[in-house]
Amino acid sequence: MRRQTIKTLLLLIVGILSAVIFNACGSSSKFTYPELGNLTEIVIKDNDRWEQIKTIRDQHQIDAVVKFIDSQRSGWSTPRFSFPIPKLQLSLYGDGFKGSFGISKSAFSMQREGRYDSKPATEEEVQEILNLIGVEEQLLGAH
Repeated sequence: MRRQTIKTLLLLIVGILSAVIFNACGSSSKFTYPELGNLTEIVIKDNDRWEQIKTIRDQHQIDAVVKFIDSQRSGWSTPRFSFPIPKLQLSLYGDGFKGSFGISKSAFSMQREGRYDSKPATEEEVQEILNLIGVEEQLLGAH
């Protein structure tokens, strides 16, 4: 092959790969969930060990968790290839099952209204929700 043909072919491949990577890494539109509404119970599970950690029924604590989740309503997107499995899962109950909110070291996930989404989370946001639900950061695993 001629050198010019190889150069053109390589540029074409790089262009195609760049477009694929850009498309796969978050060019999808962001979603905003509606406010959660009233909850009566939150069940917290450790997804690694498949066990329930605790159940929250105190309405003041539930209201604080709902306020936090509602503050996180925007910026969600559906992962293109695989859904990240959060370390901690909050199952949300009101008049039946309302959805779930997942917590990992650097991301949140949400399952509500037939959608499955995730978004990045700061260390401060993760610590805030852990404080609200009364769970130690060690449950998220080593840094």
